[in-house]
Amino acid sequence: MSHRQNTGALNRTVIFNIALTMIALVSSGLVPFGFNLIVGRIDGAAALGEVSVALGLALFLGQIPGTVGSAATKFMAESLGRDDVDRSRDVFQLLLVLTVAASVLLAVGMLALAPVLTSALRISFADVALSAALVPTYTLYLYFKSVYYGVQKVRAYLVNEVVSDVAFFGVVAGVFLAGASPWLLLPFVLNNAIFAVIAVRAVKDYFSPFHWRPAGGSWEVLKYCLINGSGTIASLGRWSLGITISGLFLTHSAVGIFAAALAVTAPLPLLPRAISLVTFAAMARLHGAGEAHSVRLLLQQSTEWLVFLLGIPFGVAIINAGAILSVLFRPEFARGALAAQMIMLGQYVTDISRPSIDSLSSTDHVRIPTIASFLGLAVSLVIWLVLLPGHGVAIAGIGFAAGAVVTAVIPAYYAYRLIGTRPSVFIRPAVMLAGLGALIAVSSQAPILATILFLAGIFALYAHILGDLASYLLDIYRRRKAGVLQRSV
Repeated sequence: MSHRQNTGALNRTVIFNIALTMIALVSSGLVPFGFNLIVGRIDGAAALGEVSVALGLALFLGQIPGTVGSAATKFMAESLGRDDVDRSRDVFQLLLVLTVAASVLLAVGMLALAPVLTSALRISFADVALSAALVPTYTLYLYFKSVYYGVQKVRAYLVNEVVSDVAFFGVVAGVFLAGASPWLLLPFVLNNAIFAVIAVRAVKDYFSPFHWRPAGGSWEVLKYCLINGSGTIASLGRWSLGITISGLFLTHSAVGIFAAALAVTAPLPLLPRAISLVTFAAMARLHGAGEAHSVRLLLQQSTEWLVFLLGIPFGVAIINAGAILSVLFRPEFARGALAAQMIMLGQYVTDISRPSIDSLSSTDHVRIPTIASFLGLAVSLVIWLVLLPGHGVAIAGIGFAAGAVVTAVIPAYYAYRLIGTRPSVFIRPAVMLAGLGALIAVSSQAPILATILFLAGIFALYAHILGDLASYLLDIYRRRKAGVLQRSV
C-alpha cells in the first residue's frame, strides 16, 4: 500500500473515531452541565456551591489514580501496534490493580478525615461519604474509558457512555422527586459504577489469564504513570481544586456562581477532547510502529482545525457570557460573567495546544507537558491563595486562565521544536485573542455589535481554511458524480 493510501486510511479511521467520540462526549458533557443547571435553577447558587465543593474534591482525588488511564492507552496501543496482544493484556492487568488499590486507599482516607473536611469546607457528612464512594467509581470510569481507546473499541465506549448517562439523569430525577437533597451526589456514583460494570464485559478477554505478579517491563509503564500522571493531575487540578479552594474563602453562594461559570464552559472543549482521545491513541500506535512522519502530520492537521473550529464558539460565548449565565441559570448568576470569560479564554488556549501535548506525551517527551502542568497549577494556586480571601469570584476565573496559559504555551513551543509543528499555526489565534480582548469592553454595552465584529474578523482571518474545505467538498462531489456516471455507462 502506498504512503498516500496509508495516509488516507489513517485519516478516515481518525475522523470516524472522532465522530463517534464527539457523540459520546456530548452525552458525558451533559452529565455535569445538566446537573449544575438543574441544581442551580431549582435550589439556587448556595445549594449548588455546597454540592460543588464536595464534588470537586471527589473528582480531584479520583483523577489521581485515574491518570493511570493515559498509560493504559499508550502502552496497550503501542503493544497492539506491534501485534503483541500478551503485552497489552499484561499492561491492562497491572494498571487495573494499581488503579483499584490507589482509589480505595483515597476513599478510606476521606472517610477518616471526615470531621476535618466537614468543618473546613462547611459540608455535611453525607456529602463526604458520597464523595468517598465516588472516588473509586470515577477512577474506574476514567481507566476503562482509556482502555476502550487503547484497544480501539470506540463504538463500544459510545454505547456504554450513553447508557450510563441516561441512567444518571434517571437517578437525578428520582432524587429530586423524593426531596432527598443530601443525596445529590448519588447519581454520580451510580453513573460511574454502571459504566465500569458494562466496560468489564466489553474487555473481558483482557482478564484471562489474570497475573497477580507484575509483568515484564513494568518499570517503564510505572515510570510513565508517575511522570504523565502527575502532570495530568496538575492540569486537571485547576478545574476541581478551584472550586474546593474557593469553598475555603468564599460563601457557598459565590462558589455556586463560580461552578456555574465552569459549567457553561464545559460544552466548549468537547471537540478537542474527542480529537485528543482519538489522536493520542493513534499517535502512540504510530510511534510504536516507527512512523514519525505520520505523528507529525496528525499533529499539524489537528492543530490547524482546532484553532479555527474552536475560535467561533469560544469567541461568541466569551462576548455573551453574562447573558448566557442569566438565561441558563438565574439572573443572580450573571455576576460570574468575568470569571466565565477568563475561564473560557484560558480553556481555548489550552484546547488548541492539546495536539502538541498529545504528541509529546505519546512519544518520548512526556516530561515537558508534565513540567508545564505543574508550573500552570502553581500559578493558579498562588493567585487563588493570595487574592481570593480579599476579592470576589472573578479572581477564581483569573487564576484559572493564568495557569491555563502557562500549561499550554510550553508544550506548544516544544512540539514546534521537537516534533515539527509550523509556528504560523498559532499566529492567527494570537491576533484573534487580541481583538477579542478589545471587544469584551464593547460587549457590555453592545453585545450584538461585538459578536458581529468578532465573526467578521475570524472569517477574514481563516478564509484560507474555508477555501480548502470548500475545495475538499467539491472534490468529493465530483468524484462521486464521476463514479455514478461511470457505473451508469
